Amino acid sequence: MKVISEEYLVVGRIVKPHGLLGEVKAILPKNIAEIFTSFEEVIIATPAGREIMTTTAKRVRATPKGYLIAFEAISSIEEAERLRNTHIYVKKTSLPKLGEGEYYFFQILDSKVYDEDGEELGHVVDLIETGSNDVAVVRADGGEEKLVPLVKEYVVELNLSKRRIVVKKAAVV
Repeated sequence: MKVISEEYLVVGRIVKPHGLLGEVKAILPKNIAEIFTSFEEVIIATPAGREIMTTTAKRVRATPKGYLIAFEAISSIEEAERLRNTHIYVKKTSLPKLGEGEYYFFQILDSKVYDEDGEELGHVVDLIETGSNDVAVVRADGGEEKLVPLVKEYVVELNLSKRRIVVKKAAVV
C-alpha cells in the first residue's frame, strides 16, 4: 500500500457498511457532501494514510446522522466492510474555489483563536454544523473546551493563511 501524498486531504471518514449492496455510512462536512459526486477520484485510506483503493462516488444521500455513499468500486457488504473506520481523501486542487467569507473545514481546523484583546483562547479541534452557522470547538492548553459561533457578529478576523481567528469576548461560550 502506498502512503497518501501532501496533494491530498482528508474530507471525510467512513464509519461502517450500510445494507447489502456496498453502501457505506460516512461523516462529511456539508460543503463537501454537496459536491462529492463531482470529484474525478477519491482515495480511501487507513487513518495512517495508507491507500486502500481509488474510486469515484456514484451517489451520496443525507441521513440524520451523516451520509450514505455508494462507490463505483464497491458492490457488496463484504467489500464495504473493508472500508470500516477509514478516511476519504480528495486532491486539494479538485476543490472548487469559495467565495469571500467561505471556507472548508480543513482550513479552520488547528487555527489559533484569540479574543479581541489578543489573549489566546486555544485552537480549533472540531467544527459543528448547526444548520444556521458553524460553531468552532476551541480547546485551551489545559484541555478546557469552549464553543465559538463563527458568525459575522462575533468574528473580528478570520485569516486562513495564518490559521488565526480573532473573536469578540461575547462569542465565547
